[in-house]
Amino acid sequence: MTPDRATLYVWGGGALFVVIVGWAWLSFRSGELAAAQAKSDDLNRRYIALFHPDQAAVSGPNGVAIADAVKAAQVAAHKQQDDAAAVENALVPELLPQYRNSDPTSGATLIHIDHLAIIQRASRQKMKLPSSLPLDSGLDGDDAKRAIQLAQLYLYRAVIDQCLDSGVARVDTVTLGKAESDPSGTYEILTCDFELAARFENGQMLLQNLLLAHKLGIGVASLSIEPTHEDLQKIHLTASLIIPNRDHLPAGQLTGAAASSPGQGAPAAMAPSGSAAHPRLGGN
Repeated sequence: MTPDRATLYVWGGGALFVVIVGWAWLSFRSGELAAAQAKSDDLNRRYIALFHPDQAAVSGPNGVAIADAVKAAQVAAHKQQDDAAAVENALVPELLPQYRNSDPTSGATLIHIDHLAIIQRASRQKMKLPSSLPLDSGLDGDDAKRAIQLAQLYLYRAVIDQCLDSGVARVDTVTLGKAESDPSGTYEILTCDFELAARFENGQMLLQNLLLAHKLGIGVASLSIEPTHEDLQKIHLTASLIIPNRDHLPAGQLTGAAASSPGQGAPAAMAPSGSAAHPRLGGN
């Protein structure tokens, strides 16, 4: 090998070594550069989200602008509220004004009017009633409980009206159930138990009328029918009513026993002095 070639090999080998070392260093630094770039992009997104939300976009290839996302969420929330209101209007109708006025005197007067109307109509149609109705003894002194009792009056008055419309032979018992809150505490669910006796065709008519009574807010929680030795069917019926829980009464605070203590007749001092007009829930 000539001295010139030896010199060329030395410089060529040195240049190759420098290229290899430079490539290795650049490869190492490119990883750091990619990590730094990713961190920079993330900081940029967070900065825009905090200080320029109108320009921000959700990360990801299918993201949407935050302003658009907020608007879509608001539209969905309004739709949920509208749907909830529609369901409530169908299942939780507003009671007549007189059943929402928990003034003790007005409440006692309403009980007297309702019970008198039930008794007089049952007498005309020769439908037997129990010896006393649940609220004959009067109303509770507590405002929240009294409001529940008036709703219970609405419930059993409506069901007895349906019995009268259907030609039921007799109503043996009317027993108030519990007033319980739903899990959310938004509504009170009231129940009332009835034991009835009716001919087959009248029993069928009653069931049909109760189905139509959903517009009054009346539901049927349970139902059983038994034949008897008479030409009658014995019907065990639990009717229900859902009302808004405006007073946030704890579940089960008011029971049938608490709502109706022994005794008959509204207190004389609270009885109406004359006949008062009262819109009927059903029937004539």
